Amino acid sequence: MLGCLKDRLGSLRLMGLVAVAERTKTLLCCGFVACLAAGSLLTAAPVGASSGYGDVDADGYFARAVQWSVDNNIITADEPCFFPGAPVTRGDAAVSLWNMENRPSAPVHRFADVGYDQSLSGAVSWMAESKITTGTSRLTFSPDAQATRGEVAAYLHRLAGRPHAPRHRFSDVASAWMHAPVSWMAAQGITTGVSTEEFAPDKPLTRAELVTFLYRYKGQPAVAVDPSTERCCLRISADADPCGLSAELGRLVEVARDWDRTVEVAASVILHDGSVYGVNANEPVPSASAVKPVWAAAAIDVAGLEEVLPFAPAALVRSDNRAAGELIDLAGGIDALNAWSRDVAGLEDTHLSGWRIGSVLRRSSTARGLSQTTTSDLAQFYARLYQGEFLAQGESAQLMNWLRSTTRRLAYVEGAIVDRLPEPANSGALQKLGWLPPGGGWSTGNALVGGALVPVGDGEWFAIALSSTHSTHYTRAVKWFGLAACRVYAVVAGDPAHDCGRGNDPAVTTGD
Repeated sequence: MLGCLKDRLGSLRLMGLVAVAERTKTLLCCGFVACLAAGSLLTAAPVGASSGYGDVDADGYFARAVQWSVDNNIITADEPCFFPGAPVTRGDAAVSLWNMENRPSAPVHRFADVGYDQSLSGAVSWMAESKITTGTSRLTFSPDAQATRGEVAAYLHRLAGRPHAPRHRFSDVASAWMHAPVSWMAAQGITTGVSTEEFAPDKPLTRAELVTFLYRYKGQPAVAVDPSTERCCLRISADADPCGLSAELGRLVEVARDWDRTVEVAASVILHDGSVYGVNANEPVPSASAVKPVWAAAAIDVAGLEEVLPFAPAALVRSDNRAAGELIDLAGGIDALNAWSRDVAGLEDTHLSGWRIGSVLRRSSTARGLSQTTTSDLAQFYARLYQGEFLAQGESAQLMNWLRSTTRRLAYVEGAIVDRLPEPANSGALQKLGWLPPGGGWSTGNALVGGALVPVGDGEWFAIALSSTHSTHYTRAVKWFGLAACRVYAVVAGDPAHDCGRGNDPAVTTGD
């Protein structure tokens, strides 16, 4: 899976107008970005922590504007994030102005593309009646089109009564109809431009810019910025990291290399809202026993739960290879299993090339090379399993119960991911790991790979998959798994004080 999962962000509720996440899909898909930043093992604080939103920096230029908007129900979001960098549609802008002016009534508009949303219809009707807008044509308003900075400047100028102002200083305002609005906004201090010489009239307006324009239009009334916030771990772009999760993964990569200079690691994290984070997440790694839950899911789907019951506990909890071979057979054999993984589970880079059952080595007729997966695929599997996307409810519940029955504390390899998690995350997590010794074509050192689904509380969770290859220090690789999962938990749960270290951990020398 490249890019991101289908966005499970839900809807942004903007001034009563539902701005569905599909509108900002390109911004809300964060992709797999390696944010390799050296530093200490301390969790980075969220970028924002004010005005009730976790992505609004108390020192940011728009913090007071957001607080004013919250106090007056002008621009809101029904998520812990405000999404300051998300683009605003023409419909969003209309409703925000309407809310700001206390939602005056007006005769129904003439536009055919506005629909039946009461807030949007009321806002557009008022704007048309007040001659704030003439639409994009006689019969269309284009509510879903992105609003530009120039368009909103014109709206505010018309709302103010089209006052005259000295000529602006900006060199990029070309259209004649924009000069008066931009000149007035600059004279009133509503805009300072994107630079001393540019206003960027054709640039899509962001939520932060919109709320700032409105706040300044109203004379910047006094507000008391609320320093409290909910956690906000949604990424608005590949360059934004409100909760510091990408930076934390980068630090964990540096720690792994500090502990073992030959090691190569990969990680993938999927949050409950669908946000995806990763480092080397699409790099092929040995699948080992980490994919046995995939085999169990395929066997349940193909043969039924009753047929799987005699073998799954041994294959998943005790990691018995003969029982795992029975699951492969119940799924229809290696080729059928690979097809199920790809077509049903959506695991694009996971396949089994062969499996030894007793003295018999069975091989795939289609998959060549070595059996492999990626941390991206493993994290996706756990996220989709937890959400019941490819098995019936009772079947998913049973498979998850088996994965909760795996070792909770470190014993050999098993338990490495959840070992350092606090309760109730430790006992509630689903997990399965695998290990391959040096050789075998995959790694000159030890290879570890595993996945987990970790509950965080209040219905939130994250799926995580980790791999470590070419490691010359087996015990350090195992320790790193526990440390990495624990540090991700601390960031996502907003619990930076949780101690993830152990007294016998190797020293960390990376950082400033």
